[in-house]
Amino acid sequence: MRIQNRRTVVGTLAGLMFLPSLGFDESEWTHSLAPVAAVAVLHPASDRPVVGKLHFRSAGDALVIELELGGLVPQQRYRLRIHEYGDCSVDKAANTGEPFGSSEDLIEFSADENGWADIVFTHRGHTLGAGEQSLLGRSAVVHGAREPVGCGTIGFAKRPEALPHNPEDPG
Repeated sequence: MRIQNRRTVVGTLAGLMFLPSLGFDESEWTHSLAPVAAVAVLHPASDRPVVGKLHFRSAGDALVIELELGGLVPQQRYRLRIHEYGDCSVDKAANTGEPFGSSEDLIEFSADENGWADIVFTHRGHTLGAGEQSLLGRSAVVHGAREPVGCGTIGFAKRPEALPHNPEDPG
């Protein structure tokens, strides 16, 4: 039984290697295998007790990103950036590397009078799939006026069907 399972796995992997030669565009089949949702749970990156979640959902050639953040200074301006490495283990997000790709600032926002920010926006230029523009394994960093205040690693969402539905997205 084990040998048969190994043969099946080897055969499947060998078949996948030849998909591009069968007339399939690699971007088409890697895109179809891409996850539809990802999440980053933010933890404090400074003395500020910033916590929250970012949900990422594929919507055609774009990503719908939802921020749910608390512990922010009311009315202060913040910026969300994606950084090249998903390592939020060091204070002030020092191990996250440089801002990733075209995400110098994905969005600029401010907290409400209670220190919360609930924002949904659409972003183009990055994906959740394979390739150089994938956000998976990178870090989402919320920057305050002087330093990073929250950091989380972007990973697969366990239950994509639980994500909020964007009413502007027909799919």
